Amino acid sequence: MMNEVMQITKHDILLRDVLKFEQGRIKLMQEERMFLQKKVFTKWINSFLERVGMKVEDLYLDMRDGRMLLKLIEIISGEKLGKAHTGALKVFWAENINKSLDYLSNKVTNR
Repeated sequence: MMNEVMQITKHDILLRDVLKFEQGRIKLMQEERMFLQKKVFTKWINSFLERVGMKVEDLYLDMRDGRMLLKLIEIISGEKLGKAHTGALKVFWAENINKSLDYLSNKVTNR
C-alpha cells in the first residue's frame, strides 16, 4: 500500500506540467492586459493634457508627484484646484494627491 501512495505516475507528472504551463500562460495574459490598460489610459490622459502643453510618457513615474493629476482634474472639471506643490519631497507629492482625492470625494459625495 505504501508503494501505491509514494508512486508518482506519468499521468501525475503530465498534470503537474500542464498546470505549470497554464499558470505561466495566465500570468503572461495578466501582464499583457496591464500593459495594454496602462497604454490606453496614458493616451486618454494625454488627450486632455495636450491642451496645456503637457504629456505623460510613463504613467507611473509622471503621475506619482500628483501635479499632472491635479492639472488633469482641472482640465476635465473646468475648476481651479489651487497651485500644486513642486517640491521633490514625498510629503509634497502626497499633499498634491490628497488635494486631488479630496476634490473628487467632495464631487461624488455632493451629487
